[in-house]
Amino acid sequence: MMGTSFVSSVPLNTGNRALRREGVRRRGGIWCRAEGRSVEGKIQCRFPEVERIVAVGDLHGDLYATMRALRAAGLITPDGNWIGGNTNLVQVGDVLDRGNQEIAILELLWSLKEEARAQGGDVHMTLGNHELLNVALDFKFVSEGGFRDFEDAVFDESTPMSDEVRKKFESLPEHAKQRAVALRPGGDIAVRLADCNLVLQVGP
Repeated sequence: MMGTSFVSSVPLNTGNRALRREGVRRRGGIWCRAEGRSVEGKIQCRFPEVERIVAVGDLHGDLYATMRALRAAGLITPDGNWIGGNTNLVQVGDVLDRGNQEIAILELLWSLKEEARAQGGDVHMTLGNHELLNVALDFKFVSEGGFRDFEDAVFDESTPMSDEVRKKFESLPEHAKQRAVALRPGGDIAVRLADCNLVLQVGP
């Protein structure tokens, strides 16, 4: 895939010369593949220029506010279907914490991404500090409703955990463990969040 850049899989402790040999250049504080190189399975971090970009952030589990914002921008119908054409929506992080409908917002954004791409647009999701806190099983900003939102998560005892994660998991109160099941490293939602950008660039 020409004309795009991808987050490098080269360990950052190998030194700049090793990175340059792999076709990696520093862009905006992160290491990305040089243009014209592709890395299968890596996250694209630079995107072509588009006619219209809409950026939203800090949705924090408030589905009503999310829908209002996207409707005000002319991106969705009242039923939550994409009508934004080739617009690129950039969600700049912090879907999680504070509110009670985090999963619904994530599912909405994932669905809109597919619909937008079918119309020539896109939905880009980046990770905020609240996503990073949650995958570290730090739930200090989670509301009571936020814990209830994850009540259907099922823990599979056979799923491997590092000693550090297991120790943190076992130290959590019982009402927090189902949330931890989905958001711990390797959890269903954590795996989906791993496909999101930490940073991205749209256009030159």
